[in-house]
Amino acid sequence: MRRLLLVLLGLLLLPAGRGQTIDRMEYFFDSDPGFGAGTALTFAPGSSVNTTFGINTAGLSNGIHQLCIRARNVNGKWSPVNAVPVLVFSPGPGVPPSSAPPLPATRPALF
Repeated sequence: MRRLLLVLLGLLLLPAGRGQTIDRMEYFFDSDPGFGAGTALTFAPGSSVNTTFGINTAGLSNGIHQLCIRARNVNGKWSPVNAVPVLVFSPGPGVPPSSAPPLPATRPALF
């Protein structure tokens, strides 16, 4: 199973109003399945999130894909989608996986 470990350091979600709590984050690849229908990310709810997630790439073909992440606050307001390109590839037997550093996500904001 292919897994892509993305270190999302500095994923800071800035709500429009001070003190709003982020209660859900989700990701999907390439096409939007709809609000709340992406793969949920586990984290401690709060006004900002700074953590690491493992993103499962099983079922994706080799090549470049768009990893999309969004968040929801306790008022049910979703952030815009934050998309970053990722390269998925399965090395052949005896070939070590790439040691390239992960791509950091930018900072989506809730409106």
